[in-house]
Amino acid sequence: MRNDAIQLNVWKKKHKEEKQSKSLLVLLFKALYVVAGLCLAMVLVYLLSFKSEFVVSVMPIKHIEIKNELSNERAIVVKSLMANVKEKSFLNIDLGKAQLSIENLSWVDEVALGREWPDRIYVDIKESVPLAIWNDKHVGLRGNVFEQENKERNLPVFNVSEGMLPQAIKTYISLQNDFKEVGLYIQKIKIDDRGSVSFELDNTTRLILGSNNVLHKNALAKKIMLANDTKNKIIDMRYENGFAISETN
Repeated sequence: MRNDAIQLNVWKKKHKEEKQSKSLLVLLFKALYVVAGLCLAMVLVYLLSFKSEFVVSVMPIKHIEIKNELSNERAIVVKSLMANVKEKSFLNIDLGKAQLSIENLSWVDEVALGREWPDRIYVDIKESVPLAIWNDKHVGLRGNVFEQENKERNLPVFNVSEGMLPQAIKTYISLQNDFKEVGLYIQKIKIDDRGSVSFELDNTTRLILGSNNVLHKNALAKKIMLANDTKNKIIDMRYENGFAISETN
């Protein structure tokens, strides 16, 4: 029995040593796996950062898709701005820089660029809607001035200096909202550099509001129009305690 006990202890010791050896081998393989992974990652980072030829060859951009229906002229402009994108990789293209170049176009209101796996970049553009005509060009809601192939004929005409465009847009919207309730629309609006406002409606009535309390005077002028026949008339609201109505020339 003593010999059996000795043999059992020897076997246990040998089994323990074998188990420890296997554990060391597993740890060694794991360490080698981690080191190999880190080396590969470092190589990829180097290639992606400094070897643009490698990056482009791995995942080149093959397609630029404009999701909106643009006029031929505008589509050509966008494609020309995106031309250098195909020289980049799907992995490292700077979409923010490309997006900014399109946002700077005067007729663009909003733009979004995105990736579609594995080799496509899409361009989604919202064009500016013309609000008015200024110097024979279109004006958008945010004050951007742009050319348009087909000019809108039913837009109001702004007679203002370039510096007064933001105020003209704000004033026009407020005045038009007031008259839209009674089915009248502003055809021409003038704001001089002192801020004096005058405009002409589509029923041939012309209103002169001056530069003070414009919205209040406009509300009073609307009441006067509803109570009187003011076609081909001028309503002058610049008086402190009243108004004047005269014939147009």
